[in-house]
Amino acid sequence: MIFETSARVSGIDRTNEGRAVLAAAFVLLGCVAAGCGAQGDADDPAATGAVVTATSGAISRANGDEPALSRGGGDPRPPIEVIPVQLVSDLVADGLMHFSIYDATTVGVRIDVTNVGNAPAVGTGGHVVVINSIWGAKLYQYAGGTANPAANTLNPGEHGYLLTFLPNGMLKPCHSYPVNIDFDRSMQAGPIDPFANDQSTSATQCLSWTSPIDGNNFMTVGPPLAGSSLARAISSVDIVRSDGRRCSACHYQNAPGVRYQPPVPQNSTQAIGPYQSINGYSWAQVGGWADQFLQRPTDDTGTVPGAKPSALKNLMQTWIDGDRNLGNAVYGSMPIATGSFSAN
Repeated sequence: MIFETSARVSGIDRTNEGRAVLAAAFVLLGCVAAGCGAQGDADDPAATGAVVTATSGAISRANGDEPALSRGGGDPRPPIEVIPVQLVSDLVADGLMHFSIYDATTVGVRIDVTNVGNAPAVGTGGHVVVINSIWGAKLYQYAGGTANPAANTLNPGEHGYLLTFLPNGMLKPCHSYPVNIDFDRSMQAGPIDPFANDQSTSATQCLSWTSPIDGNNFMTVGPPLAGSSLARAISSVDIVRSDGRRCSACHYQNAPGVRYQPPVPQNSTQAIGPYQSINGYSWAQVGGWADQFLQRPTDDTGTVPGAKPSALKNLMQTWIDGDRNLGNAVYGSMPIATGSFSAN
């Protein structure tokens, strides 16, 4: 009708011509929809002698070959295989554990873990192995976990801990111990074995430069060390000698007769860090002030000049064996100091 109308408007009778053009257009559109080209595609039925049956849409070939594609008879492509997601809860020890005094005979121990699976891990009651002994344990999430209000649950990708209780004295600060975090296989599940990585080692906390001194990091603690720290003692904030003197009573800026002269007035307080250089040495470096401190004579009466109390020497050795050496291993050892250890 479009062609007829346009013919009459122009005053020229081109009705038959318009119909012929319309028919040709429909043929062309059908060819485009079928994907045929000017030369004919190799997969085009018309180019290979195939006959298109308009009633069924099926494609057959004049030479008897099997059709390349049967639209009406079904799609021969293989079905899409849907693989279900395998849910696994998998706890892995982070390598750290922290203990603190629970009562006169027991310490509470937190073994740090991470759920590396894709499903929540639930530990309302299980068992762990520490130093070849089996102990009851429960799973908890750290602050910021998203398992609330679910109890004893650790969601995928989050950090938590297994809480157990051990005899007091079984663990020492800054030591590593073998652990098995799910001995009875009750806190993890999944078709992919989540128990293969349960055995590892975890290290207890160390006495750091700033950590408060207590029975959890220094086993021979007592007054006046308890509650103080190396940082507070060395900085003369706390008095940790039984004779009532601060470190700065003898060691201060331009003090006569001593090599260790921190930048502090006598009997005053000044923050001192472990890597701070004082007269060419730091407390943290190998052969530095900490090692030289241990070379001094031992005296608990406060009457021997230049001598150090045994408790302070033990405390310094604990820090050297643990946090000092660990820090040097992680951050790179400080230069080894040289010179005499005979100075105060």
